[in-house]
Amino acid sequence: MLFSHPGDFTAVCTTELGTVARLEPEFTKRNTKVIAISVRDRPGQEGKLTLTYPAATGRDFNEILRVIDSLQLTASWQVATPADWRRGKM
Repeated sequence: MLFSHPGDFTAVCTTELGTVARLEPEFTKRNTKVIAISVRDRPGQEGKLTLTYPAATGRDFNEILRVIDSLQLTASWQVATPADWRRGKM
């Protein structure tokens, strides 16, 4: 699994990296390596989310809705959402 985070490490990065570290035994059970890369936003108009699923695997539409909620919230307000954030929770 490859995931990225901003080059300037935010509080959200910390929660995500911590969550992945906590779930490492689950990834290991699934024979999956996790790789995190640091990236910088340039010019801010690039795609905000890329999910790639094999044709035989159904999408997690609740996760897609969660991400849309977070993207809209963080675009409108100077806030960040932590790992596992849900609208109306936490």
